[in-house]
Amino acid sequence: QQAQQQMQQQQQQQQQAKLRELQLQPLTEASPEIAAPGVLGLGRLSSERDVVQHFVWRVDARKLRSSDRRAASPVFSLRLSGSAECEPAQFKILIRPTSVAETKGGSSFKKAKGRGALELNCLQSLDPGCTRSVRFRLAVGSQPPRGPVRHDFSLNTLCGLPEDLEQWDFSKEVDPLSDTFEVHLEVSTDDTALGEGDHDIGAHAM
Repeated sequence: QQAQQQMQQQQQQQQQAKLRELQLQPLTEASPEIAAPGVLGLGRLSSERDVVQHFVWRVDARKLRSSDRRAASPVFSLRLSGSAECEPAQFKILIRPTSVAETKGGSSFKKAKGRGALELNCLQSLDPGCTRSVRFRLAVGSQPPRGPVRHDFSLNTLCGLPEDLEQWDFSKEVDPLSDTFEVHLEVSTDDTALGEGDHDIGAHAM
């Protein structure tokens, strides 16, 4: 048991050393970029100074076999204004299962068989003076990113992809060894970032 504890401590030290080397900002105890397979959490894969912020969320695939009706990532922060007087806003990524029936339990992950939609959720009311519209893209596992979507979170705190792009088959991206899958978010307040072809969601409630 003592040898196992020493091994765990060594692994943690190696992870911390690699974290400093890559200059990643962990949002939980372990960033998925550097964690061993099976370790869950959310990490920032970019510097806060980068024009495009990139986050990855490693999700426990057992959620897809549960009767839950929502999964939420750990909280992370985004600066939506260039002003130093404006505090960063708090966000989560949400997964909602596809609704397959109007009856009770019809919108659970188990009923949806691994299918669902992703949403970006701001956890606070925003001052319009401290907010810019953001552009974001979402991806699951190795699938190509979808978007970008443009949205003003001071008008509505919840936004997802357009209807024709919102459905994902998460079950196809599950790693069988760790029984996890990854969700990627790229977001920016720069109008020129993340390529062409905006979907302007505006104040549309998801």
